[in-house]
Amino acid sequence: MKKFIAILLCLMLTGSAIFAMNPYYDPFYTTEDIFTSPARFTEQQEISPFGFEINTFGAVDYLSYLSNPVNKLSEDEYVDSLYDYFYSIDNWTRQLYEDEFEKVFSFDISNLPSMPRDTMSEEQMDVYVSQIRAYLSDSFNNRFDSTHKAVAVYNAIQNDLLDDEKLYSDVNLSLSLHGGASYSNGFAWRIKADAGFMTPENMLSNQKSVIAFDVRADFAYAFNILSDKFSVGVALDVLAGGQARISNNDLLAARFEDDILFAFTGDPNFTLDMGLGFGLNFGGMYRQNETLAFTLDLTNVASFRKYYYLDVNDLSGSYDGFDEMDVYYQPMDLVLKALWDYGPYHLVVEFSDVINQVIWDREVSGYDYNFFAIPKLGFTYDINEDFSINTHLGYSKLSFGIDFHNFTVEASTSLNKLGFGLSVGYSI
Repeated sequence: MKKFIAILLCLMLTGSAIFAMNPYYDPFYTTEDIFTSPARFTEQQEISPFGFEINTFGAVDYLSYLSNPVNKLSEDEYVDSLYDYFYSIDNWTRQLYEDEFEKVFSFDISNLPSMPRDTMSEEQMDVYVSQIRAYLSDSFNNRFDSTHKAVAVYNAIQNDLLDDEKLYSDVNLSLSLHGGASYSNGFAWRIKADAGFMTPENMLSNQKSVIAFDVRADFAYAFNILSDKFSVGVALDVLAGGQARISNNDLLAARFEDDILFAFTGDPNFTLDMGLGFGLNFGGMYRQNETLAFTLDLTNVASFRKYYYLDVNDLSGSYDGFDEMDVYYQPMDLVLKALWDYGPYHLVVEFSDVINQVIWDREVSGYDYNFFAIPKLGFTYDINEDFSINTHLGYSKLSFGIDFHNFTVEASTSLNKLGFGLSVGYSI
């Protein structure tokens, strides 16, 4: 009992220490990576000196904005939302007028109603509200063209007045280079380099987009215990990398103003972060028979990053060295998989993203727990030794792909918004 209490206290202290840190999201982490399920290396022997993978995905909403921001922002859903926001205000102040109304309609200053007085009676306020509403009705219905409406919506976005609206993005542009080997004794290694640009699902949210890159080395060892049916494994991930987080408003401004520098100069807190990190994954596998196996993995049991940063002044020429940041941790998770292989048929059923979402929900204000991120399904059919087709369902995305010799091609689509992607890979 004393040992149990001691272990429990250690776990509680470790948990308290972790939650005192800031959570970190690794944009290149995926449970499809076999190093997150290291016990499987008792059955995998492969040497791959070199391989690459290119991933692309994006929602049509954001692609439409990039193509023609005026047409996109002048759509009724954004214009009507802005109109309703100001039309519903029935108590105006100088601060509200200056901070919001005047900034949104800065292109039409000469026609704006006068600024409200500091003190107005109820009757005077009713008259003033009528003036504002008359201006809105006349402007949106008669005077404003699509460009005026788009500018007003753009100004409202820059002042965070339309954060309840959606401008779907979910962009993922990434490149991965890798090489490694796994051996019959259960040992495996890999060297991997990643670079990518990712945006949140909604560009009107207060989340940030990220440019990330890293070089990492993975090592794993797996062995059987008790019998050939049981195996356990451990994987270590060490890396060096960096990232830059960009405000969504600055990215929208870079395209609307047609100047890429807006993406990097609009945020006075913009930094380039460089750092080191490591992670540990533990896993077990039970092989029922040649057809069916189950794995249970603890991913990111200990996964930490230590960053140093350069701020805007350093990047603009007045370099005074890297500044130290806090230690970050990647939330752990429990991953359960069922692996079924019967001749040319291969099926993977996965349940994950339960624990880590609880942690994200606790640590990030406004985080929405996504139940549909938990179940995942993958199916592959081998037509012959060199050619197979596959499909995957997970994270509200459906994909179809082919494997031919050493090439893989996969097309994907989102199920909860209009979005498409394409992935291409090759390994030798």
